[in-house]
Parts: sequence; structure tokens; C-alpha cells
Amino acid sequence: MHWVGPKLCYSIGRDGITIEDSYGVKEDDIVVFCFGEIDCRHHVYRYSQNGTGHVVVIDYIVDAYFKSICTAVSKFKSLRTCVYNVVPAIEAAGIPVNSEHPFLGTDDERQMYVRYFNRKLKEKCAEYNYTFVDVHDSYTNARGFISKELNDGSVHIKEPKFLKMFVDTHLRPTRPSLCGDA
Repeated sequence: MHWVGPKLCYSIGRDGITIEDSYGVKEDDIVVFCFGEIDCRHHVYRYSQNGTGHVVVIDYIVDAYFKSICTAVSKFKSLRTCVYNVVPAIEAAGIPVNSEHPFLGTDDERQMYVRYFNRKLKEKCAEYNYTFVDVHDSYTNARGFISKELNDGSVHIKEPKFLKMFVDTHLRPTRPSLCGDA
């Protein structure tokens, strides 16, 4: 696993991402792109306040994100490409604030962004023939926010048990994508 820092779907869509040299990815590997939490926590609200609305903002981000993923994985013939869901939104009360990317919007607004973002990720995965790693609901509490028992006291998942179950159950041999030569 490689951590690339606090990146956004937006910045990957804008700047691209290189996976062949930076992370040692090779043919027949499984690559999972796991971005979007910061987009939903901070940027969707920020950029939808000019009257554009969150749907247009998220659609734009996800479209550009998938184009960049496609470009990155197209250099391989037999790569298994997966996109991980955005983790459930957190109820912000009592959570330490990240001064660079603070919580913007209400808890319910951020939850709405995450749900719509994940719906778009799932649609794009179907379009590009990528695997959508959807364990979102397994990590939620009764109100649909990230479970305090399963998070790290902030916005991240602490216990990856449901992700491990998904990997064991769903990640099978490579199937061709729209971007590869396979």
C-alpha cells in the first residue's frame, strides 16, 4: 500500500497521477484508487456555493478523476483497477479540525455529498469496467455517518475488517478495462 498524501479526486483529475514509476506497480497488480474524503469534507461545499450546486461540482470532479485514472492505468495490459468508495461522512462535533481542509457545510450536507459522490464513482466504475470497492454502509452508524467504533477518532477508518472481507470475496482475476490493451 502506498500513501500519496492528502490528495483530492479534484487534484488527481486536474494534475493526473503516475503509478508505473512512483509506486512500483507492475503487470497483473491490483491498484485501488482511494480518494474523495477531502473533496466531500471541504471542497464540494466550497465550490458549490457560487450557485453551481453540488451535483455539477461532483460530476465534474468524478469525470476528470476517471480520465486521469484511465490515463494512468492505460500504460499496463493486465492491471486490475479498483476505485474505493468515499468513506462515510463524520459528525463533526468534537472532532479535531484540520485547519487546511476544515469541515464545510452541515453534517447532513457532507453526508449527501458522500452518497452522491459514491453513486457517481459506482457509475463510472461500471462505465470503465473497474471494480467499485463499496464497503461504505458497513462502516456507518444508525444515522449513516462513520461509526465511532470503526474510525480513528477523526475521518479515517481504523479497522479495515469489511475492506478485507470485500477483497477476499470480490477481487478475482483481471478483467479488461476500456483503457487497456487487454
